[in-house]
Amino acid sequence: MSFTEAHRVLLTYLRMVRSIPASLLAEKFKLIAEEFEIDTNDDPAATVKEYISDINLGIQKYDFKVESARDQVSGDIVYVFVNTKQDEVIQGCTPYSPSELDAIKQMIDSIITSDFEFCVPIGNAKQQVASVAKLRLGDADYFLARLVNDGWIEITSNNRVILSTATLAELKTYLVDRYGTFSPEDPSGKLLSCHVCGELVTYGVKSDKSNCHISFHNNKRPQVSQFQ
Repeated sequence: MSFTEAHRVLLTYLRMVRSIPASLLAEKFKLIAEEFEIDTNDDPAATVKEYISDINLGIQKYDFKVESARDQVSGDIVYVFVNTKQDEVIQGCTPYSPSELDAIKQMIDSIITSDFEFCVPIGNAKQQVASVAKLRLGDADYFLARLVNDGWIEITSNNRVILSTATLAELKTYLVDRYGTFSPEDPSGKLLSCHVCGELVTYGVKSDKSNCHISFHNNKRPQVSQFQ
């Protein structure tokens, strides 16, 4: 595989944005294709997939990967630049102080252990990060805004804090190892997996029966209750 300058430009861009919808990346790639005279055969999305495959071969030895994830609300594919060395994912977030990293970890814990709600009220999140990171409430507001801007969390229309698609993609292995997936084999697991695609579900529908592990990504099914 020849790692060209076009590959390097695409990789640099993906590292910079961390996550981006596949459709938008295809539009951005048109500029790269024009600059480096790449023939996309009028299908930039397919060419992007080929280039990402090449990039992943080149960066896997450094414990990085461009992951393909699906936005649970829109259903759109999102590309996410992730660190595959799970014990360094959170610790490697250099913009944050040790106390801020502790606040991030504890907020993730609160979100995942929320009885399959996978969210926390923004007021609770603000108080938690203020307490853990020793921040004033005004500074806690700013800190949460930073986490949104950095792609860690999202704030829903009903003021709930949820983990972003990028965070779920990057932390998937860590989350599954730490919290387990609710199933007949692991009845105490805190996570849910889609009955159709097998990916994590934090926004969708779950069986009303407390001991039933079946859940779906935003698919309406009989006898299911919607969360978030």
